Amino acid sequence: MATGTRSRKRKRMQSPDDDLSMYKCPICLEIFADPIQISCGNNHTYCLQCVQSYQTIPTPQCPQCRQNFNPYQLQLDRHMIDSMQKIAPCKWCHKQMPILQHKAHTAVCDMVDTSLPKFRPVKETSQPIPKDLPNRSTFSCPFCGEANLDTNGMVKHCNDNHANESSNVVCPICSSMPWGDTSQRSVDFMQHLNLRHKFSYDTYADFSLDDDQMLERALQASLQDVL
Repeated sequence: MATGTRSRKRKRMQSPDDDLSMYKCPICLEIFADPIQISCGNNHTYCLQCVQSYQTIPTPQCPQCRQNFNPYQLQLDRHMIDSMQKIAPCKWCHKQMPILQHKAHTAVCDMVDTSLPKFRPVKETSQPIPKDLPNRSTFSCPFCGEANLDTNGMVKHCNDNHANESSNVVCPICSSMPWGDTSQRSVDFMQHLNLRHKFSYDTYADFSLDDDQMLERALQASLQDVL
């Protein structure tokens, strides 16, 4: 009898949100709106609008498994949509409706607590927003002009499509660096690309330092390795 009473108490203490947790997007933490699966290989599901914000990122990664995915390669999660046909109450007005309608309903529900505080910066920054910063994250192919390639994407794209090209071109990655020369052409760009750009500059380079400072830092690091 005591066990049954405790079980009933636990059920009463659960909020409607507890039962809806599996229907919440891991990005916005709200009930799914247009649930879609991404191409991370693990069938992770998010709101369509949440994933569309990743389309401006050069190499987007799944927020859950950290695998790369194509933000344009999306498919409806029909299993989730069918599951969200289940009827559940609004946590504010307790009106019964399909879970799929909860997010849209919350936007117009008269019972929503609008007194909840909205988070905002403690103090606005006094620093001016930098302008005309060089783009050192993505580059355009010097052969065909294809844009939005990160370093790894540039290596793959050129090896897949321009392996036999012999034109003298400017390396877009090197020329974007503080020490870069936009007029220096590589005699053998493919060899340069495969030897010089096996890693991203921002993994090792501090763009706030000049050439001499970086050389000094590299020498100090090499001495430490010897010692």
